[in-house]
Amino acid sequence: MIKKTTPIIVAHIMGKWLGGGVEAVVMNYYRCIDKTKYQFDFLCDSDSTNIPYDEIIAGPGKKKDKCIKHKLDIMIEDKASNVLEISDIIPVLCFDAPYNLKIEKNHVHRVYSWYQIYQYFLENGKEE
Repeated sequence: MIKKTTPIIVAHIMGKWLGGGVEAVVMNYYRCIDKTKYQFDFLCDSDSTNIPYDEIIAGPGKKKDKCIKHKLDIMIEDKASNVLEISDIIPVLCFDAPYNLKIEKNHVHRVYSWYQIYQYFLENGKEE
């Protein structure tokens, strides 16, 4: 019998996607990640101007609702209110920032770099 494995679904909030440095770094990781193991779902502002639609799917809406609708397994976020709300339903990798330092909650994992996020996925792979 062949075991069916499903990828870990990761949401990343890009905010306003303008095609600059952060977006380039994220897309470089996305292009190299094993998509049979990880699925990145990107959420960005509706007024973004340089979204690589040929590589991702984006959409407006409340982030917690998107997590539920798309059955995400994990979220990458830095905005404190989103981290607190979303961590009630799924784990959140909280990108360290001065405005979210007071967040201490179950299912919130503080991260400081994209490499650390990559390491998190390597160490916490999902097996079925």
